[in-house]
Parts: sequence; structure tokens; C-alpha cells
Amino acid sequence: MIAKVVASLKARFDPDLIAKWVLSVSPGLLSAILTFVIFWLIFLVLSRFLAYILKKACLDQTLSAFFHDLLKYVVIGAGILAALSELGLNTSSIIASLGVAGLTIGFAAKDTLSNLMSGLFIFWDRPFGVGDLVIIAGQYGRVSEITLRSTRIVTPDGKMVSFPNSKVIDSPLTSYTNFPNLKIAYSLSFPAIVSLEDIRRDFADIFSDNANFLTKPGPEINVVDFTATSVKLEFSVWIDDEKKHIELENFFREKIFEKFKQIIKP
Repeated sequence: MIAKVVASLKARFDPDLIAKWVLSVSPGLLSAILTFVIFWLIFLVLSRFLAYILKKACLDQTLSAFFHDLLKYVVIGAGILAALSELGLNTSSIIASLGVAGLTIGFAAKDTLSNLMSGLFIFWDRPFGVGDLVIIAGQYGRVSEITLRSTRIVTPDGKMVSFPNSKVIDSPLTSYTNFPNLKIAYSLSFPAIVSLEDIRRDFADIFSDNANFLTKPGPEINVVDFTATSVKLEFSVWIDDEKKHIELENFFREKIFEKFKQIIKP
């Protein structure tokens, strides 16, 4: 019994037979490898050319990344099919099989397909771009990357948070960088006997020489609420660079506190 198994293995793994098989498939294998390498080189050349064209067109990083990914999938996909054809495989039947398999996989991976479709909508609608400051699903951060599957932001404390694109589409979105200027505000309560005119004058003096804060529109104070003993005021300013809003908002609050700490109502 053992002798028959050993004899069968020797027959199957005979060095001469293996050598003949390697020689028979080598031309096709080498041709397939060479074909794929050529397509890869084509992708590299086209990628550089596309980057040059997109730079001349002044497209933002979001759309540039989308077109680069699209080019990669198309060229590399075509290279794989061409390489398989060089191996003697029927690529038409493979494509047909992928179509049938795609339907089956689609039902099993509907969430993934939903993310891909949502990614296309984000690229098309462009509610935000790479580098924008946003709040997605209650999470604040700077957009670091947008792919067809997910959107990634970096929080102020350096954490990377990844959101499926379907969640991005379905969640409320707040953008801090869609417009050139941004308003920041803070409310404080004072005793009712204070002079609003004096407070307005002192408040305007704080930011009169700071180029980060706009003069038109300038600093404003509005009465939010009042009682017989207190008045609640909202202090607001417009900043020139919305991407600095966190540090400027902290500076804004500190200056208000330092200026009015003697008369703030507990």
C-alpha cells in the first residue's frame, strides 16, 4: 500500500515532468508579468500627467484624490485582465462570472456598497474637502482624507476618527471653513447696574489692534436676557482666518475674562 503511494507521488512529482510543465507555462507567465508591469508603468506615467493637469486646473485635494483613485482602478484592473489573458484564460468568461458573483456579493455587502455610493455623492456634492474643519456626528476635527469608502478626520488632540461615508451622508454636518470669515461668541452675566456703553467701549478696545479680528463687521454686544438684578450679554467678533478659530476663541474668552472679571455676576 505504502509502496503504491510512494510510486504515485514519484510519478506526479517527477523532475522531468515538472521541468516540462515549467517550460510550457514560462512563456505565458513571463508575458503576463511583463504585460502587468507595462500597465503599471502606464499608470505611473498617467498619474504624473493627471497630477499636472489637475494642478493647472486648480482642483482641490478632494477631487484630485478621487480622479487619481479612479485612474488607478481602471488602469490596474485592465492590466490584471490583460495579464490573465496572456496566461490563456478566457477573460470574457471571467468578467461574466464577476458580474454574477458581484450580484451575490452585493446582497451580502450592501453596507460596503452603500458607503461607496455615499463616497461618490460626497465627491459630487462636495459639502467639505480635505483640510476643512468640520463636525460630523458630533465629532470635531480637520478632514485628513476622503476615500470612496470612508471619511477620516483628525481631532484637536491628535486622534484619527474614521466615518463610513453612509454615516457622513446621513448625519448633520457643520463646516467651519466653507466661508472666508467666522463669527465667535460668548455670553456672560453682569449686575443690572452696569453701563452698557462702558462695556461696549471696553470690549471694542480689546480687539482694536489685533489683525486676527475684523473691524467690519466689528465687535458686537447684544442683550440676551435680563432680570431686575442682572443682565446677560453676548459678546461676539468676526475672525479673519476661520482655520484659527479654536485658538482665537480661547484668546477671545481669556481677554473678556481679564477685562470684566471684576464686575462679572457670580
